[in-house]
Amino acid sequence: MEKHADLFRATDSELYARIPAYLKKLLVLDKWYHRDFIMMYEHNFDTTEIKRVFDFNKDLGSLEDVDLEMFTALTKQQEDGTKAGNVEASTNKPSGYETWNMIADVIVNKSSEYYKPTVNSNTHWKYWPESGSL
Repeated sequence: MEKHADLFRATDSELYARIPAYLKKLLVLDKWYHRDFIMMYEHNFDTTEIKRVFDFNKDLGSLEDVDLEMFTALTKQQEDGTKAGNVEASTNKPSGYETWNMIADVIVNKSSEYYKPTVNSNTHWKYWPESGSL
């Protein structure tokens, strides 16, 4: 894209064919700093649910060397890991780093002067090797 960036970007006439002319362009970013933000669904199993799932899997023959105590401990460990990951993700949300706060400041103040990043861009495709693999 670096060699032919103009082929991937709408011209002003193309842009304003789709949006009202009174909306002025404040900032155009080709590169910025971005963090991944993923939160997982949390489900807290009570002892009755754990026993029911354990019995179901035991009947299927998929828990040959696992007893209820071990299964309960593994389930709780997984729940704790999910909670810890969500706590980390919640501090990693877009408002937790400068890029989106500066973009908000640009919009509120109607001036690109408010966009002054202090961290290097990471939006080049080489930083996101799994993008497009969904």
